[in-house]
Amino acid sequence: MNNILEFKNIGYKDSSKFLVKNFNLSVCAGETVAAFTDSRDEYSIMLKLCAGLLVPNEGEIFFFGKNINIFSALEIRKLRSERMGFVFSKVALINNMCVADNIALPLRYNTSRTEDEIKNTVRELLAEGGISCYADKFPYELPLGVQKIVSTLRAVSASPAIVFYDEPMFGLDESSSKIFADLVKRINSEKGVATVIFSCQSDRTWSFIGKKIYISRE
Repeated sequence: MNNILEFKNIGYKDSSKFLVKNFNLSVCAGETVAAFTDSRDEYSIMLKLCAGLLVPNEGEIFFFGKNINIFSALEIRKLRSERMGFVFSKVALINNMCVADNIALPLRYNTSRTEDEIKNTVRELLAEGGISCYADKFPYELPLGVQKIVSTLRAVSASPAIVFYDEPMFGLDESSSKIFADLVKRINSEKGVATVIFSCQSDRTWSFIGKKIYISRE
């Protein structure tokens, strides 16, 4: 099976000190991978490397077989907006936009779909996430578990090839964690979206994860 994303012997250093060293990762369509680290700084770097915001000091990063280390800034932005989705630990929703409009953002900015098509897609996503009743609510009116679902639906709304999650379970209780995990699992299986989760919480139950790896400086 062809890889969507591949890291080959990645090293990244701050001044003279390596923060990530000899890191390897391959992710296929529909696969769920969790990358664990002891330091938030390390997985923050990994997220930025995935997004093309940083260039590694060592190794190569491939997206659909193409080395993105040599992409132009414009090519990186296009790749990020069209093929990648991101879900942040602090959700990063826009507070003065309702839930439906938050989910619609990637569709309005990164696709050529009509407004009717966008509204239909958002309606379907709200139903898939079980949050249709929150469509007209604002983020500050929502419990954290629902905010995470909204952020996830926004990330997948424009049909990316891969979604990166930054501590997705942070702040969630057991019930909310299960609901969120079930949603991610469904998205993977039904939409074929690859998932990469970066987390410091390796002791949590990650029953929906297909592959686990650990980020090391050495």
